[in-house]
Amino acid sequence: MVKINYPNDIKKFKDDYYSLISKKFDIESINTSIGRISVDWDLKKMLTASFSELISFSKLFEEHQTNIDKQNILKKFIKKNYKNITNKEDKKYLYTELRDEIVTFLRQQKNVNIKSCFYCNIEYVNNFEETFSFRNEDEFLNDTPEVHLKNSGLSDDIVKKIREIRNGGYLTIKDFQFGPRQKKKVKDYCLNNKNKILKVHNEHFALDHVIGKAEHPYLSLSIFNLVPCCSSCNSKFKHTKEFKIDIILPKIIPSSEDYELNNLIEFRLKDAENYITKNEKDLVVELTNLNNSKLIDQYFSIFKLKGRYDYHKNKALEVIEKRKNYSETQINEMSKLLGISSNQIKKDIFGKECFESTNEPFEKYKQDIAKQIKLHLLPDDTSK
Repeated sequence: MVKINYPNDIKKFKDDYYSLISKKFDIESINTSIGRISVDWDLKKMLTASFSELISFSKLFEEHQTNIDKQNILKKFIKKNYKNITNKEDKKYLYTELRDEIVTFLRQQKNVNIKSCFYCNIEYVNNFEETFSFRNEDEFLNDTPEVHLKNSGLSDDIVKKIREIRNGGYLTIKDFQFGPRQKKKVKDYCLNNKNKILKVHNEHFALDHVIGKAEHPYLSLSIFNLVPCCSSCNSKFKHTKEFKIDIILPKIIPSSEDYELNNLIEFRLKDAENYITKNEKDLVVELTNLNNSKLIDQYFSIFKLKGRYDYHKNKALEVIEKRKNYSETQINEMSKLLGISSNQIKKDIFGKECFESTNEPFEKYKQDIAKQIKLHLLPDDTSK
C-alpha cells in the first residue's frame, strides 16, 4: 500500500547494485546465454530492469524454445538441487547467499524509507540498532548476536562452528573443540574487542519476490522484483502464493514505476456524514476495490487485508473521537492563543500521518478516514 521511493540518482543506484551482485557471475558467459533469449538483454538489465520490463522478460524466457539456453541461465541462479528430509526436490538459490548483502545495500539508501510494510502498511519493518559488549571468550561465543557474528571478520568455518555448537546451551571455549589456529583467532579477537561497546544493525523486514523465485529463479536477484515487507505478509500470508502476471500487476506492486494502488482502493467509512454519532460498536470501515479488479481482490485475499484492517478499526475511532473534540473553530482559537499555525496544531493532535505520506503505519487508512470526515490542512494557512 506504499510505493517504494528509490534514490533520485537512479542510475547510480542501479550501477551500485549491479557492482554488488555481478561479482558472483561469469559475466561474459551469462551474457551470452541471456543474449540468446533476447539481444536486448544482459545481466545488468536483468538485475536492474523496471518491474514492467521484468514481466516482459519473463514472457520472453518462457516462450524461448531452446531449453539448453534456459538451463545455462538457471544454473547460475540455483546453486544446488537436493532432496530435503521429506525426499522432495529442493533448491539452494544464489539469492540466499546474497540476501544479507542486498538487505544492507537497501538499508544504506537514504531515500528508501523502510518504515512500514510496503504491502500492508500495518506493521513496522524499520531497521533498529542495538549495542552489546562481552568480557571474555565465553560471553562472546554464547551471547554475540548473529548479525555481529557474521560481520566479525572471523573465518566462515569458525562462525559456522560457533553457530552450530552454541545451540546446545551455555558452553565454555573448551566445549567448542576449536583447532589450535581457530582457538588462537578467537582469543585474539576477544582480546582486541572485549569490553568495547559494539553496535549491531538489525533488519526487521523480509524481502518478498513478487515474481516468485521457485518458478522464475533468474529474476530472484532483480532489485525491482524485491519488496521489503513484514514477516506476516511474506511468510504467513503470501508464502508460496503467486500473483497472476498481467497488465494490472505493475499498478499494485510497490517496487513498480507504474504503482497506483492507492488510487484504486479506498477505506470507506460507512455512513460518514453521521460520524459524530459513531462508537466502536457501530463503526464500519470497508476496504473497497474501486474498479472491481480481480487482481486487486487477489491482493486483498493474499495478505488478508480486510480482516487485518477490520481488527484495527480503533485507529479510525481515534481519529473520529479527536475530531469530535477538536472542531475547526476550536483549532483556530488554539492557533491564535498559542501562536502556532492551524495546520501544525492538526498534525500535533491527529498525527502527521493523517496528512502526509512518510510511510508511517496506517497512513492510507487514516488519510482516507480524514478526508471523509472533512479533516484536512489549509492550502494557504496564514492563521496564528
